[in-house]
Amino acid sequence: MDWQRFLDENNIHYVTRGPNTKRGELSIQCPMCGDEDPSEHLGINLQTGKWGCHRDAGHRGKSSRTLIKAILGCSSPQAGFIVKQYSHSDPDTLEAALAVLEADNNGTIEHDEDIAMQARLQQMGPQFKDFNRIKTRGITQRFFEYLQNRGFENPQFVIDRYDLRCALTGKYKDRIIIPIRHNDELIGWTSRALGKPLNAPRYLASSEDVKAFIFNYDQLKYGAQRLIITEGPFDAIRVDNHNFICEDRLDYPISFRATCTFGTSVTVSQIALLRALKKNFNETWVLFDHGAENSANDLAEWIGAKVANLPDNYDDPGELDNEELDYFGTKLFQGWWGMGGLSQLVKTRQSNVKGIARSNAWWKRSSHKP
Repeated sequence: MDWQRFLDENNIHYVTRGPNTKRGELSIQCPMCGDEDPSEHLGINLQTGKWGCHRDAGHRGKSSRTLIKAILGCSSPQAGFIVKQYSHSDPDTLEAALAVLEADNNGTIEHDEDIAMQARLQQMGPQFKDFNRIKTRGITQRFFEYLQNRGFENPQFVIDRYDLRCALTGKYKDRIIIPIRHNDELIGWTSRALGKPLNAPRYLASSEDVKAFIFNYDQLKYGAQRLIITEGPFDAIRVDNHNFICEDRLDYPISFRATCTFGTSVTVSQIALLRALKKNFNETWVLFDHGAENSANDLAEWIGAKVANLPDNYDDPGELDNEELDYFGTKLFQGWWGMGGLSQLVKTRQSNVKGIARSNAWWKRSSHKP
């Protein structure tokens, strides 16, 4: 890592010579000692990357991420990407920046002891393990019924597959909890309110670190034929779960999976993950809510995907009924349902092949293809 460039560009004072600075090192005020360090007692070896404080032997290590966290007060994922940024020449374009992110671990995020510790704390603290399991009867019945009302024919299957929980008290009261895992580590969670909260967002995340990741990543690593990217986790669950309903049906031969970006604003780390994941799929489609076409086009361009459009009278993918969801598993799917929905399109396929050809030709001329 280019420590000198990092310190220069972040206006952090350092010295390259002095009583506390060895040859081949530079020294800064120890961020762990803070104001108790009267000068520059923390040395950084520019060759090995090891660092240590001459005042306190406990303030030493070899993880650049840990030291950057202490200097800037940022999160572990943010520090990790800063390390990557200053470990390579400064990229001039988004494409170059993403190539740097993908270079080390095929687009995955490298975890050190800080991330592992964070995951363990979130599992052991008064957080995820203390959320209630959703059951068909009793005090959590309303959460089960909420899933039924959202169109899930077998809510228990959905609860088990995505490890959904619920909160009866506290900050996340009256919310369904959706865990976010990456490489089998619990990074955090997002939560969906049952109703329409007056002074709180519909979705409430455990921390900003969630935006460095994508939903369902550990399952998507195994790939499929078609990947669908939505805005919200319930949209993704609605689509992804339907794949398991269709997988044994011979008339729907295409396997599909879904993920989400937790909103229309997408982080560079999410882009890197999606670019890596799409290599495991034959097709990748961005299916954002109605009105978010510009954001969908941007994401599709950044990752090399196509844009799908919702059928008429639907605002988000979570509203799609089983008939429309069936379409994801057909070879006919081209990201557009057409006027009148899937039923009309299927009838047309059976009775008027020429009509379908005209519809597909119109879609290809008018759709976005990065």
